[in-house]
This record gives sequence, structure tokens and C-alpha cells, in this order.
Amino acid sequence: MLDFTCPSCNHCESLDIPALVNVRTNPELKESIMDGSFFLHECPACGASVLLKFPFSYVDPDKRFLVRLSGEETRLSLDDDFVGRRVVEVGDLLEKVRILDAELDDIAVELVKYVTSNDMNIHTRLWFSKQDPVDGNLTFAYAADGELKALSVGAGVYENCCGIVARTPEFKEKSTGLALVDDRWIDSFMR
Repeated sequence: MLDFTCPSCNHCESLDIPALVNVRTNPELKESIMDGSFFLHECPACGASVLLKFPFSYVDPDKRFLVRLSGEETRLSLDDDFVGRRVVEVGDLLEKVRILDAELDDIAVELVKYVTSNDMNIHTRLWFSKQDPVDGNLTFAYAADGELKALSVGAGVYENCCGIVARTPEFKEKSTGLALVDDRWIDSFMR
């Protein structure tokens, strides 16, 4: 149960929302998680739509990953072939699940974002959107001039970043357990 207080009208209620979703046993929840509606609640008293933020874990045992939404550092021991990540915001969870669900190396994707932002002088965050199933190009979204724009990055850039990750053992060493692998994490290696 999640205790909810509406920020608009102070209405209080308890919500029956699972703190962990295993998409093998609850595949019907994957779509609402990925479109964000799982995290939205409409206050029955005033009708306000509120983005819920609560400790939550998304587990895909078939693709061998777990993403934990939590503002606090969490210790967890995982099998060597199981990727564990911690994120702080709902949008980060959705992006991380898209990356891992596409069976991409999230460290390499973060490196692609870092290199692309610097090469193209983009001063806003890039968000992974999808990988083209034909040519392997990665598509990222970003905000510029009040608009949402899309940017396609060649598959070769991703492959090069995978090579850098493979040749740099510190990346894997510092991404065990439930690591917070994001732009700041990648930036810490580049200084």
C-alpha cells in the first residue's frame, strides 16, 4: 500500500500499487509502466493528475535485468549475468528499461550520449528512444528551442562505444549491484 496525499487538495488515501513488477509473471503491467500511466494517479476528490514517485522495482528475469526506482542507494547482490540499475526519476526508469529491453549495453548507450552531446554541442539531455531493427541506428530525443527533436546516431558509434566499455574494466567494476549509471556516472570517468 502506498499512502497518497494529493498536492492540490490534500485528500489522503491508500493506493494498492505493487512495489515490484516481474514482467514474466505480470506481463499485462509492462505497457502501463512503459507508457507512464502506471505512475499516474487521478485524485478522486479534485481530479488532479499526479505523478507518483515511490520505491519501485522492474524485473525482467528473461532478459536478466532489474531496474530500481529509488532516491536512496540500495545494496543488492545479483548474479554475474544479471544487470542491476538504480534510477532516481520515473523518466529515467522508462529510458533504462527501453535500453535493457532492447538488449543494449546501457553503459555503451550512456557513452554514445556523452560523445554525441559533446560532438554536436548539445547542452541538454539526450533520451534513448529506440534502436532501428534494420540498420541498428539509435534514436535519441532531446529538447531544443521549445521543441522535442529526434537525433539518429549510427550503429557504428554504438559499436565503438561497446568496444571502449569492453577495453575499460573500470566501467564494469563500478557498475555492479544496483549502480546508478547515467550521464553524471559516465562524466566521472571522463575527467
